[in-house]
Amino acid sequence: MKKLTLSDKAGFLTMGAFATQLTALITGIILARFLSKEAFGTYRQVQLVFQIISPIFMVALPDSLLYFLPNLDKRGKKKFISQTILLLAGLGMLMSVLIAASASWVSAMFSNPPIQQLILIYSPFPFIVFTGMFIKGYLVVEEKVRLLTIITFSSALALLTGIVVNASIHSSLEVIILTNMSITALFTAFTLIYTLQTIGIKFSIDKESIKKQLVYAIPLGLTAVVGLVAWQTDRLLVSLFFNPTLYAIYLVGAVEIPFLTRITASISGILIPEMSSLYAKKEYTKIVDIWKSSARKTSLIMFPAFVYFMIFASNLIVLLYTDKYVDSVLYFRIYLLLLPIRIVTYGLIFQAIGKTKFNLYGSLLFWVLNLVISATLIKPFGLAGPAIGTVIATVAFATYYMVNLKWVLKESILNLMPWKQLMVNFAIALVSSIFIIPVLLVDLPNFVSLLAGGVVYLIGYYILLNVFKILTEDDKELIKRWLTLEVLRK
Repeated sequence: MKKLTLSDKAGFLTMGAFATQLTALITGIILARFLSKEAFGTYRQVQLVFQIISPIFMVALPDSLLYFLPNLDKRGKKKFISQTILLLAGLGMLMSVLIAASASWVSAMFSNPPIQQLILIYSPFPFIVFTGMFIKGYLVVEEKVRLLTIITFSSALALLTGIVVNASIHSSLEVIILTNMSITALFTAFTLIYTLQTIGIKFSIDKESIKKQLVYAIPLGLTAVVGLVAWQTDRLLVSLFFNPTLYAIYLVGAVEIPFLTRITASISGILIPEMSSLYAKKEYTKIVDIWKSSARKTSLIMFPAFVYFMIFASNLIVLLYTDKYVDSVLYFRIYLLLLPIRIVTYGLIFQAIGKTKFNLYGSLLFWVLNLVISATLIKPFGLAGPAIGTVIATVAFATYYMVNLKWVLKESILNLMPWKQLMVNFAIALVSSIFIIPVLLVDLPNFVSLLAGGVVYLIGYYILLNVFKILTEDDKELIKRWLTLEVLRK
């Protein structure tokens, strides 16, 4: 079997991430249709509790596998994976106990009494999901990204099917939560059985090894904790200052597009080892070249997506959530302003070269700015204030990284990004919207409008890319491999 290229590996990881996020999106759409706004808002608040607390307990242990496993033999990998499973299971159980104990307090904080019982039901979920979190790092290091993608797709499809069936029959939040936990438990069991059969599991306590793992993982974990809380700041503010109905309206709109948001993250998982090697050799120029190439390629996706969804935002929201969530369109468009910024993962290089303190400081900066700006903007802009604050804080966040990269890589900011190419790519994405005008002039159903507009826009965009010779031969070859599914057959 031919070895996958870096781009192909990133493609597989992106597919898996897309499946996970798409499942979450579709689940939200289904629940928004079958549940009342109040019940839907309550369900999302339960999820919010887990999303905020989980990084605190997980402390980036799954990420540590990517750093340690490549340098271990089979016996060492078996020991390290077993150690990671044990740590994750223990931390997951601790979090489960904490969530159960804090159910009453959370209910009072959100001024939402029904949430208490739901949190108690949901409390075992951290233990269940944490125990299987090691599998991604293990399979990536073993270069089994195809299998990882299959597992991710299968679990996502099973979760979606289970929740949709139960929501349509029962419309009970209790049943929906139990279904989610049951299916997750089955896939966690599968990962453990697979690992037992392929490399084996042998639990043992090696204090020195655990210490090394925690020394590496805890700083990254702190960064993840601060970062996640920072990214949830707008939702927390809305949840605290507005009722569950308005919270539901905000959540439907204040989202980033699944798949697109995971592209840069998937690329990061592939590039970190290579950048680390180049930094050790002091080949800073090559690191910058890889960074710039990644930004250029990703912009070819992010920029047209920004233009397309900005134009068809209303059609998309009404189609997915019905017209009872038409007020969510404004928040969706505000959040779309984040998309052009997402052409790179700004903390990638610092993580690759071991200077993770910059990641932590950046997350802290973003958290403070997002909290202060979003809270300040609530009074003049109402529900839109936190969304606007998040965009402003994100721009400052990206600026912070660019300034520090200048010093670390000994490059000027002008040379850290392919600015001219990015401006040309963005201009082409904007000009391509002209092709959509005929579709907009016709009164079509939302689905037909989205489909026709998307097809016409992509054709026009691709034509202009070729006219202005933007695509390289590598770009064209990559597109060909994935469109013909050649990469799946190798």
